[in-house]
Amino acid sequence: MLLSIKKQILAFMILSVLAAIGYYWRLPTFFEFDFIFSSIAALVSLYLLGFASSIAISFFCSLFYYTSDPIYAFVSLLEIIFVGLVWRKSIYNLLIVDTLFWISIGLPVLWLLYVQAQPNDVIHILPLLFIRFLNGVSNAIVASLIVTFFPFRMWLSNLAADYFSFRHTLFNIFMLFALFPILILLHIHTWGVQTFQLLEPQQLQILYIIQLGVLSLVFVLSLSFAAIVTQKLTNPLIRLSRLKPDLSDNPIQQARFPDSHLKEIHNISANFLILCHDMVQHKNSEKKLLHSQTMLKSILDNIPQYIFWKDINGYYLGCNNNFAQLIGIHDVNKIIGKNDADLIAHHADADILQFLSKCSQTICNPCYHCISQVTRENQTLWFDSNTIPLQNKQGECIGYLGTFEDITQRKQTEEKLKQAAKVLENSAEAICITDENSNIIVINQAFTKITGYEEAEILGKTTSILKSGKHDKIFYTEMWHSIQATGHWEGEIWNRRKNGEVYPEWLNISVIRDEVTTEITNYLAIFSDITRTKQNEQRLAYLAHYDDLTGLPNRTLFYERVQRALFLAKENNYKVAVLFLDLDHFKYVNDTWGHAVGDLLLKDAAERILKCVRKNDTVARLGGDEFTAVLDNIGSSETAATVGQRILDSLRPPFHLNGHETFISSSIGISIYPSDGQDVETLLKHADIAMYRAKEGGKDNYQFFTAQMNVEAHQRLLLEVKLRHALERNELRVYYQPQVHLASGNVLGAEVLVRWQHPEMGLLSPQQFIPLAEETGLVVLIGEWVLRAACEQHKIWRENGYPHLRLAVNLSSRQFRENNLADRIIQILDETEMDPSLLELEITESVLMKDANKAIETLNILKDMGIQLAIDDFGTGYSSLNYLKRFPIDKLKIDKSFICDIPKNMDDMTITKAIVALARSLHLKVIAEGVETKAQLAFLKSLRCDEVQGFLIGHPIPVNEFVELLDEQSALQLKRA
Repeated sequence: MLLSIKKQILAFMILSVLAAIGYYWRLPTFFEFDFIFSSIAALVSLYLLGFASSIAISFFCSLFYYTSDPIYAFVSLLEIIFVGLVWRKSIYNLLIVDTLFWISIGLPVLWLLYVQAQPNDVIHILPLLFIRFLNGVSNAIVASLIVTFFPFRMWLSNLAADYFSFRHTLFNIFMLFALFPILILLHIHTWGVQTFQLLEPQQLQILYIIQLGVLSLVFVLSLSFAAIVTQKLTNPLIRLSRLKPDLSDNPIQQARFPDSHLKEIHNISANFLILCHDMVQHKNSEKKLLHSQTMLKSILDNIPQYIFWKDINGYYLGCNNNFAQLIGIHDVNKIIGKNDADLIAHHADADILQFLSKCSQTICNPCYHCISQVTRENQTLWFDSNTIPLQNKQGECIGYLGTFEDITQRKQTEEKLKQAAKVLENSAEAICITDENSNIIVINQAFTKITGYEEAEILGKTTSILKSGKHDKIFYTEMWHSIQATGHWEGEIWNRRKNGEVYPEWLNISVIRDEVTTEITNYLAIFSDITRTKQNEQRLAYLAHYDDLTGLPNRTLFYERVQRALFLAKENNYKVAVLFLDLDHFKYVNDTWGHAVGDLLLKDAAERILKCVRKNDTVARLGGDEFTAVLDNIGSSETAATVGQRILDSLRPPFHLNGHETFISSSIGISIYPSDGQDVETLLKHADIAMYRAKEGGKDNYQFFTAQMNVEAHQRLLLEVKLRHALERNELRVYYQPQVHLASGNVLGAEVLVRWQHPEMGLLSPQQFIPLAEETGLVVLIGEWVLRAACEQHKIWRENGYPHLRLAVNLSSRQFRENNLADRIIQILDETEMDPSLLELEITESVLMKDANKAIETLNILKDMGIQLAIDDFGTGYSSLNYLKRFPIDKLKIDKSFICDIPKNMDDMTITKAIVALARSLHLKVIAEGVETKAQLAFLKSLRCDEVQGFLIGHPIPVNEFVELLDEQSALQLKRA
């Protein structure tokens, strides 16, 4: 439509230009044929563009002519108005309408106006009127021929050509040839108005008669010429009418022109045009039908479904290419006219055709969306089929149309969607899907479980309903910036449940985009409640810095606190004290009443210690029964001493633990910054050394670190290292101290003692290394080595004929608690072939009383083996007569502390006498150690003590000297004999 308007505007502009040219420029042929271009342009515009356009062009041209000939300009405008109002191109001939105008209106108006303008020159007006008349008629003829023979109308409107009238066209041609010579003749200059003005009236009449005759002759000749031309033009149509009589409505008669066949020719031409139009329409219909068939086939072939149609007998009438490709026959023409059996014989896909046969068993009844499963080449396919009956006008079934499509992918997608729905519903993590505006559209059960919101409550709401208020605007801005930029965000966030509880969650947000437009359509949020994880993290963080049992800082946090205190002390030039505490005899409590009671003791002790320090001080538990404290910004060492004494005093009251009452004390070592160390490790090490000195000083006290302690600790460490190598290097030595029967004076046996032949320090007594061996656990190996060495020496003595002496070997507390003690002793006795009755094991009563019941069990095992058992250092430990009578012992060994002051100390004499009496009442033997004077020996003899040992009898001596002692005794016995 827009193109047609543009063409009409272009045509209007061209016609306006031609009209203007008609005023300023004339063709030589036309001489003074002034108005031909402008008038023709106006008439053509009337035909092509309508009444308004022709009026505009005519008015435009009248303005140009108004100055030279205003009368003619006015009449020309009237001409266009009259023709535009009267003329109908399908009914009236333009030439006739224009001629009618000039005869009825144009000439009378011109006559009146010219006479009014020149009343005395009437005779000259007549030729001018005649010229104007012929001029207007000629313009109408040319305009009619232009619009008749040139398809401007079709070009402008893109429509079919207007009605074509052969009669009108032939009449225009006839009149053109008839009037054109006269028109030319009238425009010759000698025929002009100027010629009339030069003649006299009588001459003018003669001239009029001559001109009339010439014009008549020219007109007759023009008519003859026009008749010949029109005859030539009509002859083909007359011959056509004789070849095709039915083109004319009337019988064909002898052709006579112009009367006889003009109407008939017009009818013939009209009918011929109608026939041609029908033929064109028929041809166009065929083209359209062919185009429709092609389009229909193209549509069927491009539809993704498989389509076919059959007759009532099952023979294929047609199908699309997809169907042909599916069954394996690529040429559609090879399918038409065949049934399924024929196609199977031509190697078509039998599985598909059998499936179609089942679907079309009731072809006269429609079947829609029949879902079927087909197995084809070990592949499962799903089809959705439709069977539609085809009926004729009488409603009879003449065949059916079958359509089906492969929905395998859809089935698989549905299955995946079902699985996804199950995953969504059963996922332990909460899942939430929103639209592009963050409106919630899908949630799962985990979402409800975590947030408390049911589906009906949350759908349609925005995710802001979950905001906790703990995050600021910047947090959410950065989060959404990451989502928009990368399509993903993951992190920890705090949200709010329905009940108002704020909780932490681990949130993962992903963007879902449209596959085509890439626009964001949804957001997927997956999150889990990490409250328990956060609690575990907090718990782990707490355990990383605090003791789980007491709640005190642990070693890690203690180190941090001390480092901070040392930094501040260095900056502000003040002192810091580090206290190292160890609970005395805590192991006894643990072993006696169990670890549960021991834990309660540690907790109560921690509370008491914590109350003894300031709020800015730190008390920590390093492990076991070891505690530390750092005292920040102390004025002097006396402050640390005061706190240490306060701690000792707080631990002395009894502890009531699950119905058990117990007492405990502590040994405390103190180091001072900066005098005792510049760093945590040094200060703690020195405080530890001082703590051991406190234990050595009797426990339940505190000691400040000194430089001498550090030297001793260093020597102790070196001693420990060398002691570990002493066994490997065979540096230990066995010494024997004789034990004599008091009544006879004979050597009955010896106590086996150990010495360390140190390569640098010389011979070391047990007091110098056995306590260290007890602490490090080396005493077990040393004790076993001593026992084995003594038994092996006893075997040598037996083999050399020496008397079968009894050897007394000490058992340490660590040895006695060994589970395999009896097995190891049996093994050594078996290997050395020693009589168990000649072996006496000495155990202190403090060792036995640590776990009396366990001690009784172990002693019974050793007693059953035939080994002699003795309680060493009797009277110095926790003596219990109740347990003493239950112990399967053979001998009591009076400690030398009761012997050394006899006879000066009456108490010692009384105690010794009581011990001997107690042993006699329990049928036990008694041996006194540490006898160094004859008075002591005489006192013991008066008590009838069984055996004695000591420096008076003999010092501990090496094996060679002890052999010499045995030899001397043997010689003495021979002399007596």
